[in-house]
Amino acid sequence: MSKPAAALVKVREWHIKALLDDLRPADALELAAIRGWSPAKEVRHAVATATHCATCIVDGKVVAIFGDTRHDAVHGLPWMMSSTWINTSRRQFLAECPGVIAGMRSRHQLLINMIDTRNTLAIRWLKWCGFTFLPAVPYGINGESFYPFTMEGTACAQ
Repeated sequence: MSKPAAALVKVREWHIKALLDDLRPADALELAAIRGWSPAKEVRHAVATATHCATCIVDGKVVAIFGDTRHDAVHGLPWMMSSTWINTSRRQFLAECPGVIAGMRSRHQLLINMIDTRNTLAIRWLKWCGFTFLPAVPYGINGESFYPFTMEGTACAQ
């Protein structure tokens, strides 16, 4: 029997609550390292400021909430927080990624962000998606080790 496909849907409050109830520990560590905000505040801020965002749901479970935020006229900030359900829904999630990344690239000339070096699953995913990594640098409220990552967009200069 095949597993159900992933659905990408508009972010709802219950998605945020479900994600926070089952947030991957590595994502929680990363969120805390950035500004010291709670995971709830970080997730809600990301959703509220996003240019585009969505929830990935598989078999009724929130697997991830992701999006991109305009930093300036050139740069977009891709982001994602995932639940532990990503471990059992990896194939369905990955099947949606090429289209999601293409959408982000179409909205920005350059995608840039930082990722905690301890978040190894997310780093593997970003590399699989085609992002380029730079050497780790101190970042966040305590100077934790983060990798800057980038990808050229397809949006034209305005």
